[in-house]
Amino acid sequence: MSAAPTTFTRIHRWPVRIGICIWLLLLLGSGVVLWHYSIAPGASGSAVTRLPDAESRGHSDGRLVMFLHPHCSCSRSSVRTLNIALQSVDADVAVDLYFYTPDETADNWHHTALWKLAEAIPGVRCRVDVDGQAARRFGVATSGHVLLFGPDGRRQYSGGITSGRGHEGANDGINSLVTLLRGHQATTCTFPVYGCGILNTSSLETGTL
Repeated sequence: MSAAPTTFTRIHRWPVRIGICIWLLLLLGSGVVLWHYSIAPGASGSAVTRLPDAESRGHSDGRLVMFLHPHCSCSRSSVRTLNIALQSVDADVAVDLYFYTPDETADNWHHTALWKLAEAIPGVRCRVDVDGQAARRFGVATSGHVLLFGPDGRRQYSGGITSGRGHEGANDGINSLVTLLRGHQATTCTFPVYGCGILNTSSLETGTL
């Protein structure tokens, strides 16, 4: 018959148990923080309601613009979702993706995996947005923000096309955008944008995220 644990042994087990509990609480807390971050939308900005005259292009079905930060990993899902949406419609829409680039940076600063992903989409033009001048002109503040303008230059849609940071799949935003691209009325014309800030993002400008 084995001897019963001594009081000394039982006492020394408590620090281990306490340590495990603390570790589990920290793990749970970090998970909650990450989950909350993934569903927290970015700044919506004050998007223009009409296409600026200087930005007009001669396409019969209007124009779609998306604004991106080349170092925002959240926006990969936005670009992939946009690609799927464009392949599912037959519309003569000009599509331009503006990539924020700080002034006086290396020429290839914006040539990230996100740029290459966007560049591979048929019919899409990737444009460098030096110091976010275009983002300011359109009133956009968050990477992944999409604006759709009709043939008359009026805004039809403003917002994101994912349901969270890095999330892919059906949601009200992309469903509405596809509906509008097909020439139908949509029940939703705005949607939260899930991505990194385009302007005043010092950590992103260093490429650390």
